[in-house]
Amino acid sequence: MARLAEGRSVRDGPTLSDAFGDQGFVFVSAYLGIHLGRTLVMALYLRGTPAWRRPVRGIVWYLLSATVWFAGAAASGGEARVLLWACALAIDYSGPVLGWPVPRLGRARANEWHLSGEHLNERYRQFIILALGETILATGNFYRLSTRDLTDTTAFLLTFWTVVFLWWTYFYRTTSSLAVKIDTAVDPYRLNLRASYTHLVMVAGILLTGIGGELMLKEPDAQRSAGNVVAILVGPLTFLIGRMIFEIWVFGRLTRHCLAAVVACLILSPVAARLPPLAVGLLGAATITVVAIFDLTHRARIAGEVNPASAGDAPRRHPA
Repeated sequence: MARLAEGRSVRDGPTLSDAFGDQGFVFVSAYLGIHLGRTLVMALYLRGTPAWRRPVRGIVWYLLSATVWFAGAAASGGEARVLLWACALAIDYSGPVLGWPVPRLGRARANEWHLSGEHLNERYRQFIILALGETILATGNFYRLSTRDLTDTTAFLLTFWTVVFLWWTYFYRTTSSLAVKIDTAVDPYRLNLRASYTHLVMVAGILLTGIGGELMLKEPDAQRSAGNVVAILVGPLTFLIGRMIFEIWVFGRLTRHCLAAVVACLILSPVAARLPPLAVGLLGAATITVVAIFDLTHRARIAGEVNPASAGDAPRRHPA
């Protein structure tokens, strides 16, 4: 089933860029084909077992959202398609929150799920790696098609620098103990659900960072709109908000320097609208870099608290 999904994704991947054009039905068919096909295979495999109810609930919910997906594909106006597809996404993402309630089958209960923290942790890492790689490749391709002068090179390097430190702040702060947290949680399903949605926010931040890099390459000089300039800062800001919510929901803690960075970005947004795009890109890169530096100092402080022994604490020899 995984190979079929991969093949369908590779075949229909090019239609994503024209999903809001004349390829709407192809895009919807690919999306629903992957999800319905996966849940159908699971339903057939688990038939006759108590776990059979889980994929059947998913099939019912995907069939429900399919009507809205295809209605959006049939819509002639772009705004109508966006609205209908947003409603379809809301149905798909509200299903896990509500437990996919279906008449006669009820809703999914937390004790029905047997989750592996290590597996989920690795899957989330793969999502982030894919988003980071896609951002670098897309920005690199845009740079290849540019004039590649000093301004374009600076814009590309700023985007690359930001992506590198997004990678650092994620792998240092968010995944160090996620697997253990899921395995030891009283309600691992609910905890995993929170981790899933906050990872979507972080992935969106990474992809928006790539879009910001393309905007810097497209509009490096003063001829730009305020909205596009602010959009350059939205990527790092969205990622930091996702990381902050993730730490609060999953680990029950708030990193102060991350909160300070979010507040600083929000305060500086009106000022950023008046700055050149490269200056805004530098501001975003500097913000992520400062967060990474504070992460390092925080780790050093924690290590000092856990291992306070030093040369001065060594046993002293008493004279005979």
